[in-house]
Order: sequence, then structure tokens, then C-alpha cells
Amino acid sequence: TDLETVITGELTDSGGLILFKANGVYELSATITNELGKEVTVSDIITVYPFAEIKMELANITHTDKTITLNTETKNSEEMEIEWSLTRNGNEVIIEDFIEGNIQVGESNIRFKEKGVYNLSFSLIDKTGRVFKETVAITVYPVGSAGFYLPEIFHTDDTIKVEAIFGEIGDHIADWSLVKDGKEVKLSDFVTGNLSNDGGMIQFNQKGEYTLKASFTDDGGRTYNYEQALKVYPVPSVSYTLPKYVHTDSDIRVDVDSTELDGLKIEWLVDNTFGFQDWSTYVDGKLDNNGGTIQFKRAGIYELVARIIDDTGRVFLFEMGGKTEVLPVLSIGFELPAIAYTDSIIDIRTHGNNNVLPVEWGITKDGKPISESKAFDGNLNAHGGKVAFLEEGEYVLTATMTDFLKRSFSNSQKITIKPVVEYSFTMPESIHYGKEFEVETTSENLGNNEVQWTLEKISESASFSGELTNDGGKISISDIGEFTLIATITDSEGRIFTHSENISVTNTAPTVTLTATPTRTAKSGKFFVDIKVTANDADGDATTLEYEGTTADNYYAVGTHTIKVRAKDIAGDYSPWLEKSFTVINSAPTVTITATPTRTVKNGKFFVDIKAVANDADGDATTLEFEGTTADNYYS
Repeated sequence: TDLETVITGELTDSGGLILFKANGVYELSATITNELGKEVTVSDIITVYPFAEIKMELANITHTDKTITLNTETKNSEEMEIEWSLTRNGNEVIIEDFIEGNIQVGESNIRFKEKGVYNLSFSLIDKTGRVFKETVAITVYPVGSAGFYLPEIFHTDDTIKVEAIFGEIGDHIADWSLVKDGKEVKLSDFVTGNLSNDGGMIQFNQKGEYTLKASFTDDGGRTYNYEQALKVYPVPSVSYTLPKYVHTDSDIRVDVDSTELDGLKIEWLVDNTFGFQDWSTYVDGKLDNNGGTIQFKRAGIYELVARIIDDTGRVFLFEMGGKTEVLPVLSIGFELPAIAYTDSIIDIRTHGNNNVLPVEWGITKDGKPISESKAFDGNLNAHGGKVAFLEEGEYVLTATMTDFLKRSFSNSQKITIKPVVEYSFTMPESIHYGKEFEVETTSENLGNNEVQWTLEKISESASFSGELTNDGGKISISDIGEFTLIATITDSEGRIFTHSENISVTNTAPTVTLTATPTRTAKSGKFFVDIKVTANDADGDATTLEYEGTTADNYYAVGTHTIKVRAKDIAGDYSPWLEKSFTVINSAPTVTITATPTRTVKNGKFFVDIKAVANDADGDATTLEFEGTTADNYYS
């Protein structure tokens, strides 16, 4: 074979350096011709192995979380032994401990498990033991991380701890940036405090929606980013003032100055020093974000608290107004009758808050103030008292209490005091029946009232004769017994005043004398009895006589008779019955009669001379009675 096609280099008499161009088994012969032309040939067989070529491609830098491609190409490596080796940070290590994936000639997808500076070597060993080796160096960086934590919502008064963790940051410094409401802003304009690789304590000075960002680039050129959206809420402020002292009927105007409410509603609370209480139990009226007007219903010490709960649930309590002492609206009451009299004992009893403060009393008479001592007898204190007004008039009595704030609470009552009508009269203690007597009167404060007079006998109405007026008068009583004369005055208010006096009306019964003398005066067969009665009355009263057993004409039949008589005076008193018996005696007369006819004729009849003579032993006059006679004594 043409030597030049097989080798490169030059061979001289002394040999030389050559390079076989291709592998194979070669016999190299050297021929020398001496001067004699003799050729001497020396041959030697050499096996030329191929020169293996290795080409490895691998990234210079990678990370432990990244799968990379190792490209390994060989040439003239047939029948050669392959060896892979790995060093980490200068120390030989087992490939499987640090590389994940199947390493082979060609394309291999591998991942380094740990950070470090690696040298991956690929060796081909031919049959001669020659080693063909290729090494690629790669720096493996750990997978870094950028992360931090802070609350997603907070307020401008919150100092926020940013807890940052930058994995494998090494000597690099994290870069912090801020986005507000969608725009990049300068961090220091909105945040106070410093942020480092470890985070830091910061405070936002403005409300808004932010995105906080952090990043760093490792030695491998890999950039790690982390960002967190957050919302910064404002801290609202509420201020208001309350008066130090009020009453339960005071209208309290609460004016509110507020900032950063952002549509939040103020909830109002009331604290009576024992904690928050039910609003409607203690307060009348409502308050809103602008305040309002309220009244405290009950006495006590109160504090108004404005409570705001924002979207984060944070509760803001504002106790800006100070404490208000609420004094009660006191009441004191008492009652007076509309009308009373100067003899009335008026029992005044106060009610209401009469045990809270001293009670002062004042009084006017007919519109002018007067002292209590001139107005009434008695004393009044906080609970009232018993009084009697001294004079008639129109009075106004006022009870007043004055509290710490010099506010006065009072109650006034009107009363009309009427005078007591004093009326009396005198009259005899005893009087005779029917005798006129005088009633003399004395009066005070009678005014236009009219006196009504009545007479009673044993609680029954009785009558009298005569007329009585307001000034008295003269009357008589036509009855006997114990009588009460009553004067009654009813004033304009219907009060009745009375005065009475007793009087005894007396009478002495009359006496009577009786005589009865029969006479011979006769009539109709009866004889007249001369009856004489005399009545005597010690009082000089006229008397009348009453009889029993008497006849109307005092003619009595023959026989014994008993009569009674009594005298009755004007008072109706009787004397005892006086009896008298008498006997009427009478003997029958005798009669002689003669009848002598004559010749005297009249109308054909003859006159008869009839003579009758009666004789009475008692000497009584007699009368004759005839039967059968004619009126003119003419007979036929």
C-alpha cells in the first residue's frame, strides 16, 4: 500500500514519527540496499487501533430541579470498554447517588440531585488499555426559593412582620418592590421600615390595594420571584364631645368628626360603668355617622362609645366624648284640696323624689308672697306636714328642690281658704206652751248666707209659730216637751254650719169643779139638771171642758145619773175626770076630767065643755095630753 495513504509523517534512515491514518493490522517493512546492491528488508507487524474520539455536550450550569440533556458522541469506539465517572467538588462519587437518569452514549436526560461542582467523565478503553477520556464540567445550583408572608389584610396602624425565606440566596440580596392600585410605586414612599433577606417589620402609611414583590437571581442566573397581594385598610377616627352634666330630659346634641370611614357605619354603645347596656333601655334617640340628638333615660354616669367594625372584622372603639353624669329630672308632688277652711287641719304629704334633696316651701296669698308663719299654723318639711290656714284668701303653696346644677324642680298647688261661719243664738231655757219668746243671734263671717231654722222634738220635726231670720226673731211653740231649735247655714261650697239650743216648753194641767142640781123643770118627761162646772188653769190658759154622761140640754130622765167632766187647756193638757152622781125623782100626777055637752052648735056639731085638772105630788108643772078630743071640742 502506498505508505502516504496510510500514514502521515516521515520515515528516514533513522526512522521517524508516523501516524497511521486508519486502524488495522499493518506490516511495516523497511528495506535497505547496500553498496553492493544487496537489499535487506526488515518487517514488523503492527496492529493499529483506531483513535477513539469522544464528544460530550452538557450545560455549564444547572439546578437540582432541572432535567438537562447530556449529548455523548463517540467515534472509532467499536469494541472499546466504556466507563463513566463523576467527581463532586473534587471528590469522586457514585454517579447514581447524585445523578438521576440513565447515562448512555447518545442523548441522556439527567438531573443532578444535589448542588455542587461536578466533572462528568466518559472513558473509552481499547484493547491496548489506552484510555480515551472526555470530561464535562457543570456547576449545579440548588433550587432556590423566594417567599415571604405577611397578612393579606391589615391597617395603617399595624406594624407588620414580614417573614421572608429565600432559599439558596447565598450572598445575593433580595430586591423588594411595591405595586399600589396597579401601578409601580416607590416602596419607601408607602412603607416605613426596612426589608432584608429575612423580611422585616414594616408599616404602611396609606390605605390601598398593594402587591409586595421580592426577587433575587442566583449564581446560575436563575431569578426567583414571589409576590403577595394585600389590602391595607385605613384606621378610622371618630371624635365627639359630651357635656359633663345633663338631666334625663336634656336634649344632647352629639356632633361627630370622623375620617376614613369609607362607608362604614358607626355603631353607638352606651356604658353605664357596669359595661355596655341595651341602648333603648337607657337612651332615647338614635345616633348615626353624623351624630344626632339623644336623651338619657336614667340617672347615672354614662359614656358613649362609637364602635366601627370594618371589612376585616377589626373592631374600633372610640371613647372620645368623656363621661357624662346624668342627673334625674326630679319630681315632687303633693295635693291640696281646692277649698278648705280656717278650721281645717290639712295633712300634706309629698311624693316623688322627696328623699333626694332638701325641700323648700313657699307660699303666696292673693298673689303676694308671705311667710309661712303668717299663712298657717304648723310646719312643713320634705315629707309635708299638717297645717291650718289662719285667714281666708287665695293661696298658692309651692314645694321646690334645687339640684347640683341649680335646676329647680317644683310643684305648686292652689287652695282657697274660706272663713268658718260662726253663728250662735240665745233663747230661754224654758217657756210656757204657746208663749212667744225671743231668739237673739250673734254671727261672724255670715256673709250672704241664709240661716235655715228648724225645730226638733226628740229628733222629730216640730213646728213653731212666728218668723226667724238671720237676725233671729220671736216665735212660740204650741207643744210641750224638750225641743231643740237648730240654725243651719250652708255656705257656697256646701259646708254646713249649725248651732242649736234646747228649750223646755212647759204647761200645768187645769183643775175643775163640778155641781149637778136636779130641778123640776121638765121637758119631754125629763127633768133639767142644773150642772155647773168651773175650770181653773194655773198658767192662765184658756180651757175647754169635756163631758161624759151629760145630755145636750141637761135634761135627764128619772133615775140616778153619773156625769164626768174634765178641763183641757190650750196645750192639750187635761185635768183629771171629775165624777158627779145625781138622782132625778118624779111622782106621776093625777088627773080629774069632766065633760059637759052644751047646746052650742057649729057646723052641725055641739060644743062639749071638757075640764081636766092635774095634780102633781112633786109640785111639778104638768101638761095634759088628750086622746079622742077634737081640736075645738065640737062633737057631732
